[in-house]
Amino acid sequence: MNGLHADSVRKQIGDRLKNLIKNHSKDKSFVIPGHDYRNVLDISSKIILMNTDNVRVIKEFNDLIEFGYLPATPKTSNS
Repeated sequence: MNGLHADSVRKQIGDRLKNLIKNHSKDKSFVIPGHDYRNVLDISSKIILMNTDNVRVIKEFNDLIEFGYLPATPKTSNS
């Protein structure tokens, strides 16, 4: 499977999963790991950031930077 085809399949699966979560979130809760945080933020009605020391409600994207989940500046391939 070439990279272009794999990316297409990954996007299709991601879109289907997002739709399933949106449809079932009316009566269910989900715990989703945040490695794909942009898609998680896109479909979430409430974000809770958990680590070994704290549990914090995330109200906006910048909270992820403030609480150390994301770097303050984006990494580049040269960094």
